[in-house]
Amino acid sequence: MPGPRKIYVLLPWLLLAGAPAAASPYESWSRRRGADLDRLVAPLSGAWGGSGLRDVEDETTSTRKLPWLRIELVTRLGPPIDGHVKKGREDVTHKATHVKDARMREVPSWGYAARFDVKVFSWCSIGGDYYAMHETGPRDRIHHRGITIGDRFFPGGSKVRGELTVEMAEISLRYIWREDERVHLWFGIGPAWASYRLTLQSRAPRQRATAHVRTVFAPSLTYMVAARVTDTVSFYYMNGIAVSPIRFPSFFNEFRLGFRFRVGGGLEVVFGFVMRNGLISDTRELWGHSPTGGHNWKRARWTTVGLELGLGFTN
Repeated sequence: MPGPRKIYVLLPWLLLAGAPAAASPYESWSRRRGADLDRLVAPLSGAWGGSGLRDVEDETTSTRKLPWLRIELVTRLGPPIDGHVKKGREDVTHKATHVKDARMREVPSWGYAARFDVKVFSWCSIGGDYYAMHETGPRDRIHHRGITIGDRFFPGGSKVRGELTVEMAEISLRYIWREDERVHLWFGIGPAWASYRLTLQSRAPRQRATAHVRTVFAPSLTYMVAARVTDTVSFYYMNGIAVSPIRFPSFFNEFRLGFRFRVGGGLEVVFGFVMRNGLISDTRELWGHSPTGGHNWKRARWTTVGLELGLGFTN
């Protein structure tokens, strides 16, 4: 039988062993995070009658089998793209606005987008996004001053046909902040790429010229939240921004929101609004520095808005 001295030594350890385990700081933070998101999506439940936000036993653990895959294919339609480009040597080129200079007016823009998201672990996924917007104008007489693209000059009043394409691609590693039957929220980081291409062609004189400006962005920071509001309808919101270390302060940002309507068998109809704008340039071309005659301009700026409609599939 242990003596009194040994009992005094063992008593604190016996009390700790019998006491209930305290929650770790991470567990407490995780519960607070879940409670905050519950308050965020609660108004959606009330707005839609409270039938869609279903409770689950463990709200911080996804029950989806890995690997989990989601694919979206959408088409887009919007008003004319707002943008301009300047490509070529300082002494021979000037800024070309396709709406004013190339007379590409009242021409709707159209495009498409493809997205994927592959969940490889319970806490992260790999995703990507590609989109392209196109605009083709009728053959029309250009501005009386003429247009210079690169080293090609189109005289004022000549009939020119213009084509404009804006593209963007992005891939990211996405940390899944929360995923359950009600909410899917992730934050992503990765590289991106953007391109602005304006092509003009005329018959008299017969010539063709393209101003193509593109660059790489890193990092690209994005986040997205999707909340189920009924058994068949989900709301989503996505935002992202990227900067270019190669041609600072070039940037682009993206904003999307809309609804997903579940059809069945993992198939959904996607309908939403999207806006993107970007700038490709550098400090010499922006902030009062007068480039010399030998400077080679590679500058473009654009804004695109529109509606998107397509299909999404989840395994």
